[in-house]
Amino acid sequence: MFREAQRAKEASISILALGVGPDIDDGEMSAFAIDGDQTVFKADAFEALKSSKGYVSSNICHRLKEEPSAATSS
Repeated sequence: MFREAQRAKEASISILALGVGPDIDDGEMSAFAIDGDQTVFKADAFEALKSSKGYVSSNICHRLKEEPSAATSS
């Protein structure tokens, strides 16, 4: 699985990690995410995601503004 994440990063694909539950492996989540802990989002339960959805979505949108996609670049 880590190999696929590395290939995606090399292809300039942004990966954000979202973990739900008490048994989240922080190291594993950081290994998948593009910027380590800065793009890792954790919640104790799915219900807790409701309170953090604004933060997560604004972080994603902010990153999209910073990184133009290859499809729109000339």
